[in-house]
Amino acid sequence: MLLFFRGALIILAIYVQPLYAAISYIEGEPMMPAFSSDYQAPTMLTLGIGENQIAGSIVDGDPDFYTLTVPKGAVLTTINLDAYGHGLASNVSFIGYQIGMSIDRDPETLTVDDINYTLFGINDVGGAILEGENLVAGDYAFWINETSSNGAVYSLNYTVVSVPEPSTFSLVLLAAIPAIFYRYEKR
Repeated sequence: MLLFFRGALIILAIYVQPLYAAISYIEGEPMMPAFSSDYQAPTMLTLGIGENQIAGSIVDGDPDFYTLTVPKGAVLTTINLDAYGHGLASNVSFIGYQIGMSIDRDPETLTVDDINYTLFGINDVGGAILEGENLVAGDYAFWINETSSNGAVYSLNYTVVSVPEPSTFSLVLLAAIPAIFYRYEKR
């Protein structure tokens, strides 16, 4: 019976997904270059479990493009606006995303039906700007742009939670069944 438990532990160790550490990417910091301004070649980042901070600056004509990879066994649940600075309090910025490694065509030709998006500004600081969409494991291309000729700075918090896969849960359940029967056999 002890051999069975050892075998079950080895199987679980093989199938349990690794936990990725949360990231902090602040554009312009040492070792962190500016985000790509090319929609076909975005900056690539992998999110970790927990709160992932991404901060940058945008000016009209120089948008930020980056691709976020949500790891296997995880879900991106919320994007919060932690900080926002703009020359005019009434101005807002744009954030949009598509599934995939990059925005699929020139942003100048996109329509509202082609991309998931929202506008955000100073009044949204401290709140969620994209929530309830639960982006599952995979790649998502993000585009952040300014809606006026004034520049803006932003800090976004991407919250990623771990989701147990059905196969992992099944393995745990299968490993527990013999233990239950073994307990009743000894009585």
